[in-house]
Amino acid sequence: MRTRTIAVLSVCVAALGASLLHLHGAGAAPPRPIAVVREPFYADREAVASAEVKTRLTVMRREIASSGREYTIGYTSVFDRPIEAITGLKVPATVATEAASQFVAQKTLLSRDVARLQTWTREHPRLVRPAADTVADFTASSARGDWRPLGVVGPVRDQGYCGSCWAFAVMGAYEASYVIRNHRALDSSEQVLVSCSTAGSCGGGWTGLALAWLQTKGSAAESVFPYVAQNAPCKPYSADLLESAWGYVRPDGVVATTAELKQAIVEHGPVIVALYATNHFKAYASGVYFEPIPVGALNHAVVLVGWDDAKQAWILRNSWGTGWGETAGYGAERGYMYLRYGSSDVGIWSQWVKAQKELL
Repeated sequence: MRTRTIAVLSVCVAALGASLLHLHGAGAAPPRPIAVVREPFYADREAVASAEVKTRLTVMRREIASSGREYTIGYTSVFDRPIEAITGLKVPATVATEAASQFVAQKTLLSRDVARLQTWTREHPRLVRPAADTVADFTASSARGDWRPLGVVGPVRDQGYCGSCWAFAVMGAYEASYVIRNHRALDSSEQVLVSCSTAGSCGGGWTGLALAWLQTKGSAAESVFPYVAQNAPCKPYSADLLESAWGYVRPDGVVATTAELKQAIVEHGPVIVALYATNHFKAYASGVYFEPIPVGALNHAVVLVGWDDAKQAWILRNSWGTGWGETAGYGAERGYMYLRYGSSDVGIWSQWVKAQKELL
């Protein structure tokens, strides 16, 4: 079910279409040309797509061009799936109360994490102290920050035909924190959250509840409880993967500022964010994405692994496999997006997680 293949990309964006000034009146600016992605993966898929798919892509490209947006779309691997089948975030009515409470509790959890290591070190003076956490090689004031070159971010996953984005976002951030803290790659089980937690199912769920579950119940490796993209029964598992702390970037339902999100990414690693995914979003192929959305509309959870000020955009890691998106400036693996700062309400109810440090 997981997509592991890494493709070598050659991405270029070609501006197509022509404009005649007399069609728009004297002195009128010509319309923006329609952009078509020329990356071989999408071009090859579109070449053999049905007439209906090609028509839909043409209509969407005209919408993008007429609105002045500059990203490109293509026949992605999720293009034909209903949006509700590949998203799944459900924000509870109690989120404001939950966030306010956790914002207070997270300070205590972080203090306990520090105290746990100090106590262990004091009680085991002859043992080698665990290696320090990996520190970002960028700061919140850096023009570009990206955890991927540090080997922290694992392969792009694929949630399949299941509304489990909330589980993949949580475990994606958790896996990155685990590497930061324990210097060992991890492939964790999202199925534990789908099958066993009270956070949700393939019909949708909430990241806050999943993080709370990990705090006390933990998760397991993918090999122990493999992902099957359905509401499979829970089964006993060894809860080896625990978190020390989790929290909100802001507790008040206000969209976190760019500076606040950057600081959270630097301090905690990749962060979990909510957004509103549309048909344009699921067709995204390259460029800096921006799309107006209804106020308060949230249906999808993803992970921010960094940012690029030159593009005025976040680097977003999705859970729709490598048949969607682009590489976003690093490596050869698709599955990423440049998301314009301020787009899609990114930053509201954003969360971080700190994996438990392994002690000998």
